[in-house]
Amino acid sequence: MVSTHVLSDVERVCDRVAILDRGRLVTESALDRLLAEHVRPLYRLTAEPDQEAAIARLVETLRATAWVTDVSPSADGNLRITVRDPGAAGASLLAMVVGAGVRVAVFERVRPTLEDVFLELVGTPTADELDGRGFVRPRETGR
Repeated sequence: MVSTHVLSDVERVCDRVAILDRGRLVTESALDRLLAEHVRPLYRLTAEPDQEAAIARLVETLRATAWVTDVSPSADGNLRITVRDPGAAGASLLAMVVGAGVRVAVFERVRPTLEDVFLELVGTPTADELDGRGFVRPRETGR
């Protein structure tokens, strides 16, 4: 048995995983099953340098698309795109990238991670759930 917050280590060494949220069991399953059942398909796009305007257009377009659930741009020109409909994404996503004028260095569908599963099941804590040091406060009893 291993207990850790370093989910990349868990993925590397464990077959079965239990996810806890503030001391409560959220789920327990085989790692492969968790990854298959709880995470939406992800795409990673790396644009060629100096394309801030084209990337901004693409982000705006993607955020207005019904089958896109999340778009996470980074400062280095990467986009992480989460979709709810892999068929629609497969048919349309690359055309949307080209239509926005983005010059692509890398475009790929990526395997979700255990951290993706954790965030989908537990969510990201809000500022009022943190204790000021970055730790999540325990839930009050009776909630």
